[in-house]
Amino acid sequence: FCHVFDAVDAIISLIRCEDAIGGVFNVGGTEEISILDLAKKIINLTNSNSKIVNKSFEEIYGKGFEDMEKRIPNISKVRDLTNWSPKLGLDRILMDALNQKITK
Repeated sequence: FCHVFDAVDAIISLIRCEDAIGGVFNVGGTEEISILDLAKKIINLTNSNSKIVNKSFEEIYGKGFEDMEKRIPNISKVRDLTNWSPKLGLDRILMDALNQKITK
């Protein structure tokens, strides 16, 4: 997870760096969290009485589906080139997302 403010800062820092022209870069947060812990965190932050229901990958995606266990971007290339790294953590991302009004 990466806050949009951090993602924009990364893109701006890459645009301003001549050595980045034509390069491919990973931009993202490096904070690890399981989906179960994320669900618990959201329930706590929202004071929800929602229940967590575990489903197998097969139930959701069908037989034979495979997924990665972890997704952690390697940001060393963008960090080394521009000195960028995410500054806003998951708690801030969630609080900002939860404080937004949903409009249609």
